[in-house]
Amino acid sequence: MLLRRRAIVIAVVILSAGPAAGHARARTTPAGWGITPAGRLILNPTPDSAGLPGPWAVKISPDGRWALVTSSGSATKRETVEMYDIGSGARSALQVYHGRGGKSVFYGLAFSPDGKRAWASGGGQGVVHSFRVMPDGRLLGSSDIKAGHYPSGIAFAHTPLGDRLYVADNLGAAPFSAGSYEDPPGDSVLVIDPDHQSTKRIDLGTAHFPFGVAFNRSGTSAYVTNWTGRSVTVIDTATEKPVRDILLSPISNPLQADHPSAIAGNPAQDEMYTANANSDTVSVIDTATNRLAATIDVSLVPGAPKGAMPEGLAVSPDGRTLYVALAGENAIAVVDLQSRRTRGFIPTAWYPADVAVTPDGRRLVATVAKPQARLWSIPIGSGISAKADVKLVDVSTVRSSSRPGSVRGAPPRSPGAHRRAAPRSRTRRAADIPRAP
Repeated sequence: MLLRRRAIVIAVVILSAGPAAGHARARTTPAGWGITPAGRLILNPTPDSAGLPGPWAVKISPDGRWALVTSSGSATKRETVEMYDIGSGARSALQVYHGRGGKSVFYGLAFSPDGKRAWASGGGQGVVHSFRVMPDGRLLGSSDIKAGHYPSGIAFAHTPLGDRLYVADNLGAAPFSAGSYEDPPGDSVLVIDPDHQSTKRIDLGTAHFPFGVAFNRSGTSAYVTNWTGRSVTVIDTATEKPVRDILLSPISNPLQADHPSAIAGNPAQDEMYTANANSDTVSVIDTATNRLAATIDVSLVPGAPKGAMPEGLAVSPDGRTLYVALAGENAIAVVDLQSRRTRGFIPTAWYPADVAVTPDGRRLVATVAKPQARLWSIPIGSGISAKADVKLVDVSTVRSSSRPGSVRGAPPRSPGAHRRAAPRSRTRRAADIPRAP
């Protein structure tokens, strides 16, 4: 089965825009890998000034028009929150925070259901930044909300107690306060009433660097990933107390799900998914029973040394497909959630850190974190046309033709556009390398 997907990539890679179909020329990373990402590239409108210094996360507005992005880095002078028009690629808003002056942004992003408000985590600044979203995509900053020591992941839901923001406080004290390059682990989630900006702290019981947050479909439970706990904590949002820790790795196999980071809920069924960055896996949680249901291998070569680094997740609106940003493979894995198997890979630019899907399911948006910021898109449809930029293939049944941005089915060791630049005599095409059983 041949499929095409449309995506937009907010990238940090030096790549050139191709023709109307959106093909980009291959570039080579310092590690010697050539990258031909699928999609249409759009440049940062002000490349010599602030903008996308190191994209972390992306969130799509409820109407599907806007992509909200956080961007920062340890050596960044100007950290940013930015808004892009998904259709045109134009930037509609730029909020700049001076990192060396103590201001910061980090991974967490959230929209209100009506799309009129948005929030971004402030990382080391210890706040959540609050914005009003204008109809033309501008962001008007309002007062910051104090939120612990190092707010990271954010989620919004209507809970039994009303509208709430849940914020994972990744650290237990100020950054580097445990040593020259050591951070004290966090053990709490902050609950914010966005209408009154009041904050309550939930003690998770153990200090395991909480990072990502997501709600079940009814808003009655929140799920928090714990980096070093290899676990997810479940919070009852009516009592605002933790009720269960779900261990993602058994004691006999601790690396089954190491370093769970991003977390996303299924909009159509009772499941939650975590990206396990050190294990090249995705954990599936049954939210009806709050138990681990499955572990999906999303690596290019199952059983090979780890390094795919799944960091971002998005679920299609119909709940049938999971998209996983593989930072170490410069690709997005496409997982069929019924069979719990990887169907193929979408080549991206260098180091995709996060991925999101539009409400109509017609586009993906991914932040790509190395080395300079760009933006591109990939058309979607039911079949391959002359303007197809990406081919997703059922790797068990189909061989597709080789063209820039396509994925070879048969199955690939790496995304179809990823190859060693040299020596030529030792290079093998992706389609010639069978995937391990």
